[in-house]
Amino acid sequence: MEYSNMTKEEIIGMQFFESIYAIKEENSRQYALSMAEQRARELHVSRQFCKGWQTFLRSKAKTVSVAGNQTKFPMQPFALHVGDWIADADGVKRMAQDRNGNLKTEYASHMPVMPLEILQNTEEGTEKIRIGFYKYGQWNKILVPRSLAASKVKIVELADRGLDVTSDNARLLVKYLSEATALNMDTIPVIKSCRHMGWAGKAFLPYTGDMRLDSESQFQDLIASVSSRGDLQEWIDYTGEMRKNIALRLVMGASFASPLIARVNALPFVFHLWGGTGFGKTVGLMTAASIWGDPRPGRLTRTMNMTVNSMMQMASVLRNLPFFGDELQTIKSRFENYDRLVMQVTEGINRGRMTDTALQQQMTWENAFIFTGEEPCTQNVSGGGVKNRVIEIECADNVVKDGNSAVNFINRNYGLAGPEYIKFLSDCSIQELFDTKVKEILDGTGTSEKQAMAMALIMAADELTGLAFYPDEAPLTVEEVKPFLKVQDDIDPAERSYREIVGVIMEHEVNFKPDVNTARWGRMGTDSVLINKFVLSRELQSLGFNFDAVKKKWAEKGYLVKSTSGRYANYTKVDNAKDYYVRLKFDAA
Repeated sequence: MEYSNMTKEEIIGMQFFESIYAIKEENSRQYALSMAEQRARELHVSRQFCKGWQTFLRSKAKTVSVAGNQTKFPMQPFALHVGDWIADADGVKRMAQDRNGNLKTEYASHMPVMPLEILQNTEEGTEKIRIGFYKYGQWNKILVPRSLAASKVKIVELADRGLDVTSDNARLLVKYLSEATALNMDTIPVIKSCRHMGWAGKAFLPYTGDMRLDSESQFQDLIASVSSRGDLQEWIDYTGEMRKNIALRLVMGASFASPLIARVNALPFVFHLWGGTGFGKTVGLMTAASIWGDPRPGRLTRTMNMTVNSMMQMASVLRNLPFFGDELQTIKSRFENYDRLVMQVTEGINRGRMTDTALQQQMTWENAFIFTGEEPCTQNVSGGGVKNRVIEIECADNVVKDGNSAVNFINRNYGLAGPEYIKFLSDCSIQELFDTKVKEILDGTGTSEKQAMAMALIMAADELTGLAFYPDEAPLTVEEVKPFLKVQDDIDPAERSYREIVGVIMEHEVNFKPDVNTARWGRMGTDSVLINKFVLSRELQSLGFNFDAVKKKWAEKGYLVKSTSGRYANYTKVDNAKDYYVRLKFDAA
């Protein structure tokens, strides 16, 4: 453009302003303005030129705000109205005036960026936004809370995810995303979402297209593991042979039982496969995991070398899918025993926590926890509540015959049975089947109701699995599962504590004999023993029991003989020393 030959009329004319405005490249436009201003000064119309240019810019801004620009990004999924923003392959920018009235370009981003969808969490009433940005020749996606995308401070965190955002352009990027979202409410898809997998009403995530998971940013690896590969019929044929082993069949039953827990309002339970090395416990666990997705370690199968809090977070995302934990003993160093762990995971809810301003939403889950380990996860001193919640199977023989072959197969065929099983459940009377199994177990065994409920879930799932995948397989019977159930005496604290204290008394028989140079605990009779109450309470405490918690049951069972006044302890004399003593029925022979 030849500026030296321009007349006064030309340089302050609308046509010339349009030609400058049409220059999109910032440096080229600024050069053109500088040359035009110099010519205007030569013609003594500099003031008119600047005033005319500012008037022209204001009129353009009004026109743009009414008509609005549209995004022109490469390979964009759809076009968005973006007001006065210029959104193209060079990024997102807009023209603005500085304090001196000069035109300048403001960049919200130097790369294409746009809101792609809004996820509305139907359970929590919150929203997240999926942001797309074009980089390295492809669209990348980030899912973030709306509050993060609305904060110029927080949005800088997305630089780690590859987004072009710094403290300099954060304010403009937030403004652009907000305006682009507001101007395109009818264009941007709004999708119902949920933070967890499993049941969401009648739908089961991720096997439904009507609802989306919105926790992928925190649990990307775990959620991605619920995927499929291979051939379902081959998986059925291969695992059908493996299921001839009762332990393998039960661990698969526990896996299939997990989605049933919520449907029958049962409690989460622990299924523990334990024994020495070389019995194929991990392969059995991976086979059960292959029902739902990728069974490899680090995918659905997780090492137990983690904190309880991280375990509960994973369980809350799995929600109704089973949690698979390998090598339970790796977590033992953090616990005196596994009792607290068992109680925490089977409660189905974590402890409430406060932030600076409010109570955090509690995590919940309704699933089965399937563990392997080298030792039982309950002990003699474990409370009845702990024993009730655990089905334990000792591996006295190989769970899987050819472990290497099985691992190679399930690593190529997985995640195929889960979706079909969930579809199959829609036509099943799950509650009726579960109630029937509970009654059969209670009638045919001496176990507790909670043990019966856990095993009934496994048996019901096993029967449904047979109908869905293994039609030639007879359902498990009560007689087959009876050896793996704890009887009431194994669970009842009163019964267990009495057995334990009798053992202690026999071990310390010398402490009940007179004229012996040792601490005197009491006096031994022909059919009973008189034991110092303090000593009894102390020894019970060391065994994990409490005298006050079991004394009433002991009396009811006839293990404790009350005093003539009806007291559990009698103030009497032993070796001329008076103290409180408890009389226990005891056969010294």
